[in-house]
This record gives sequence, structure tokens and C-alpha cells, in this order.
Amino acid sequence: MPQKVRTYIDNETLVQRKRENIANCAAQLFSTNGFKGTTMRQIATDCGQPLGSIYNYIGSKRDILHLICENASRKWKPSLQNLEDQYDYQHGSIKDLLSQCIELYIKNSEEVKHENGFFDREIRNFNHEDRRTLLASQANIVSFFEDLLKRGIESGEFKMSSPVLVAHNILMAGNNWGERRWFLYPRFSIDEYIRLQVEIIFIGIRADKQPDSVV
Repeated sequence: MPQKVRTYIDNETLVQRKRENIANCAAQLFSTNGFKGTTMRQIATDCGQPLGSIYNYIGSKRDILHLICENASRKWKPSLQNLEDQYDYQHGSIKDLLSQCIELYIKNSEEVKHENGFFDREIRNFNHEDRRTLLASQANIVSFFEDLLKRGIESGEFKMSSPVLVAHNILMAGNNWGERRWFLYPRFSIDEYIRLQVEIIFIGIRADKQPDSVV
């Protein structure tokens, strides 16, 4: 990771709250205008703060890239892992858990659609370590779903030749909901999109494959 982001404020809770607000506002502006096309004054206005006060919490516009990267890397796998940790395996199946995890992942993708669009276009503006963090967070999601799929194969619920490719397709289903909203939003609600994606995935991986229709 790059050097620690500068702050002049001692209250860690306040710093964290302000930085999260700054990062969220900036992510939307960066997604619309690009990193270079967004000014600190625009970010301050969008955050509802005087320009000078923002510099109490960060040192530069490039620091905001690091904050966005940190926020994204914290959001993904922990929420999925919490769902798995709390799952009642005695009364459920790997199939049901996978379905719930896909739903959670796509809904999380909706919450960070601006960040995802920005990452896709502007990753070159991140420094080397932050790029590695972003790519590793995506790889961790693939690993999480790959592990569930392999466990489903072991239990006899699933059958497939490449769990890692199916896991990557799940990753892209979530990313596409945010990044291709110009096409998807007029045609599907998020619940319809999730239902159809789950149907498509399970038709391809279930052990008793039949040539059913997806819709």
C-alpha cells in the first residue's frame, strides 16, 4: 500500500466518516467525468464541505483513489464470508447457499456501481500497489465462488469441468449489472436480473442437467 493518507484531525471516527463520504462522492464524479476531469472543488461541493476543510482529511486528489480502493477491497469478500459463516448447513444445501451468495454479490455490485465503472476505465491512474489490491479483491471473489462450486461438486449437487470459469462468470454477472446499466436497467429490475442469472448458472452446473429453457 502507498504511504498513509495525511490528516490533521485526531478523531479517528470522524476521519473515517468524512473520508468515506469524500470517497463516495468522488467515485460518482470520477465515474461521470473521469479522474482528470474532476476537480477538488467539485468534490468539495458534492460532499457539502468547504474546499479547505477536505484537506483536513486527505493530502491530495490522488489520495482519494487510495481511499476508494480501500473501501472496495473491504466490502466484497467479508459480506459473502459472513453469509457463509451464518448459514445453516443442517437445513440447507450448497445450492441454496450459492444462490444466496450470488444474490448478495449482485446487490453489493449495485451499491458500488459508480466505483466499478470508474475502476474499469481509470485503473491506470492508480499506483501499482492499489492496482494490485483492486485486482486481488476481484480474484478473492472468484476464489470464494470457486470454493463453493467445488464443494457442490463433492456433495453431488453440481457437475462442471471448470469451477474457476463458472466462478469468474458469476463475478462478471455482478460487474456487468453496474457497468452495463445503460443496457440492462431499461430491460430488467435487479430482482429479475438476479433470478435469471441464477437460473442460467444452475442450468449449466447442476448434476442432473436437462435441456430446460431459462426463461
